[in-house]
Amino acid sequence: MGHDGGLSVPGLTYLLDLARLQGTGAEECFWVRFPGTPDPETLIHVAGESGVFWSHSGDETRQPFCDFPEIADISIKQASRDSQPVENRVVTITKTDNRILEVEFPSLREALSFVSLLDGYYRLTADAHHYFCKEVAPPRLLEDLENRCHGPIRTSTATCSQSAWRRRWGWTTSAA
Repeated sequence: MGHDGGLSVPGLTYLLDLARLQGTGAEECFWVRFPGTPDPETLIHVAGESGVFWSHSGDETRQPFCDFPEIADISIKQASRDSQPVENRVVTITKTDNRILEVEFPSLREALSFVSLLDGYYRLTADAHHYFCKEVAPPRLLEDLENRCHGPIRTSTATCSQSAWRRRWGWTTSAA
């Protein structure tokens, strides 16, 4: 039961909150720069209802990049200056049409925060059993994928059922 006396379905509360936020203009923004350019002048906007946009500092015109289901891949790599590694991280988002957006974040923490946000929205809108970056994937998702569980079944349920089935049929798990 949920805190309001109704049934509680995992994720339903989050989806209801997301639906309530639609139309309110709720978004996260990140100051970034395009690799090879001077100090941060670009703002990346991420909103549940409209996807990923970018704009230059002081410019109200937003350039759309993609909606979450259009994302094909996300990668993070360490930036470098004069062939020396620096703290900055470059995040590359590749769309299904092979267009890319490459932006540089001032730190790993900010890059991971951005990727985590995109990863979460992708799971909500496109594929609940997919992740782009292992560093930000929920541990339960990684465990379920490792144990080949999908859908509403949990790893603990699957392993318990498998153990009971093995005991019933006299199978052991020893290697040959």
